[in-house]
Amino acid sequence: LVWSTKYGGMSGDDIAKSPHMARIGGSVYKDIDARAFYQDRQGNPSEMMGKSLVYNLVNFRLDPKIPTDHFRVDPSQPEADNELFEEAYTTKHSMVRIYKVLKVSQESKDYCAEGRGYKSWYEGKGVPPDVYPPAIQGIVAGKEDFAQLEDFNRKKTKK
Repeated sequence: LVWSTKYGGMSGDDIAKSPHMARIGGSVYKDIDARAFYQDRQGNPSEMMGKSLVYNLVNFRLDPKIPTDHFRVDPSQPEADNELFEEAYTTKHSMVRIYKVLKVSQESKDYCAEGRGYKSWYEGKGVPPDVYPPAIQGIVAGKEDFAQLEDFNRKKTKK
């Protein structure tokens, strides 16, 4: 699901908020350069933003510059190997768009059916590393927990 006011002539949608998401990501994953994720004054995306999932989901079929490679354009045709998303619903003014994710592996379906992440959350436990699907555990392992400078909940260490 993506939310956009771009085609209604307003701002403050998922694209406008996505640089903030990049800053949050860059504070935890040091290989993300949040400064490279922006729109210029004319609304043109930086290279990094132009490749982002949010930007492409919001603009698919509405901006002719957005490639359709990974989108299922004609559901009446057999699914192509490179198609990853199918537009399931778009509101009248394209403010809300819902996509179906294609090519979900049986391994992912089985993993989700186990409900490990939900169980940890529901039981109030911390998030153990194996809660994440195997395909992204390597990514999650590379994070550095965010800590604010004035984080009063941290225990002080002697220097």
